[in-house]
Amino acid sequence: MLWVYALLEGGDETGRGLAGEPVRLLRISGLSVAAGSLRAAPAPETAALLAHDGVVRRLGRRAAAILPARFGTIFGDRAALAAAIAPPRGPLRAQLARVRGCEQMTLRLRGRPRARARVRAKSGTAFLADRARQTSLASLPALSSLGRLLAPLVRAERVEHRAPAPFAATVYHLVPRGTAARYRRAVAASRAPVVIGGPHPPYAFAGDVA
Repeated sequence: MLWVYALLEGGDETGRGLAGEPVRLLRISGLSVAAGSLRAAPAPETAALLAHDGVVRRLGRRAAAILPARFGTIFGDRAALAAAIAPPRGPLRAQLARVRGCEQMTLRLRGRPRARARVRAKSGTAFLADRARQTSLASLPALSSLGRLLAPLVRAERVEHRAPAPFAATVYHLVPRGTAARYRRAVAASRAPVVIGGPHPPYAFAGDVA
């Protein structure tokens, strides 16, 4: 079986995978797919999850853009992988372009989850605008000032209003590589009630890689 690690733009170093297998770059439908051949899928235990992430990070350091695959993305053979990638290759290329030269920072807001307001809008445009606000920092009043401080760095943003206790929400930011220290300084200066993580590969912006 093929264990998929990521879709890549650029990069040539592959090395070994989570089970010590060679990681190959497969050229499929004009896309580069980093994958290894495994006899059996590893269980989603901590060691395997960390090993998978380690491979993704290594690949990302040499690639211009990377879309990490979720742990456990497997296909029976190359033909099955090609069949899954071919239909959405246009959107996948657009996603690669969005994350090019970027990495992910993560904020976890302390507190209790807030009830999300129902979107009520008369027009389709207004509906989409309201929904966009609910999936951005505008929906988290405690982070409104932080949003203004981070705006020059943030290329894309995702907010998840469900988070494990003791957190109220999780915020994912796509930022240019090399700006993590500047990002952390802005967060510290805001004194916002958050826990910060990163930089990470852009997992939250990869969508469905395959």
